[in-house]
Amino acid sequence: MASFLRNIFSSVLKYKEQRTNDALEAYPERLHVSALPERRFLKTSRVLVILALLSIALNFALGFVYMKMASSVHAIIKSPDGQITRLYQLDPYQKEIKPVDQARAYIPFWQLITESLIMEYMNLRFTVIPNMEEMRYRWSANEKLALYGVEIFNATSAEREITLSNLQKGRIQDVFVYSIKHISDNLYVVVYDLFSLKRPLNAMSPCPCLEKDKECLQCLRENALQVLRIKAFVRASFDAKMRTRDHFLKNPYRFNIYEFITYPQTIREGDLWTDVDLIKD
Repeated sequence: MASFLRNIFSSVLKYKEQRTNDALEAYPERLHVSALPERRFLKTSRVLVILALLSIALNFALGFVYMKMASSVHAIIKSPDGQITRLYQLDPYQKEIKPVDQARAYIPFWQLITESLIMEYMNLRFTVIPNMEEMRYRWSANEKLALYGVEIFNATSAEREITLSNLQKGRIQDVFVYSIKHISDNLYVVVYDLFSLKRPLNAMSPCPCLEKDKECLQCLRENALQVLRIKAFVRASFDAKMRTRDHFLKNPYRFNIYEFITYPQTIREGDLWTDVDLIKD
């Protein structure tokens, strides 16, 4: 075994030039053309090349192992109390351990209630049905639309008159809410479309779909005279002051929208209307 290793060492690091009878600084008597002064660097260069190749191979191996770990290795880390188990993974881009997104999101119940009440407010305010008496009743000061936002209701008298005027001219309106996102505390962002439609001659809706899905959106856009994409910033709370018992029965949560700011959006040509992330201010 020792002789085998010695032979390998001799063949790799010892050169045939060094086994000649030539001698440096003995030109021309004892100097062969292969024994030029450059051969003194052959051993050093050979060692450096071998080390460089080993370093490159090691870096490739470590990089491969690291990428495999970053993509597939997960660490289960228990909380200090030992009751909750969390799942973490290695982020190959940020070079750090991050928690895995949970498949089930835990949302406070008050936030779910707020979102549902905001949805009801959007339908009450922006849906215009072909029934003048019902619309006048909906926009009265003692109904939910007014109770959900007293200050806003008093400031939207012009909107109410325009809505009733358009209804008399044979135009109704529908709304489709894409998303209601909670930002912080009592602030929400609502993205929705307003569809201006012709008043149907019969009691049937211009959109035959029973649920507002993608097919319904296509129906609305095909029949709409005008489509507006709007983003609204809504501030809502549960501190409305109920004046009478009847008001409290209609709004038992004391839900109050005290700020509603709208910003019209622009859909670029060729972009999908259903992709809310493509909205440009």
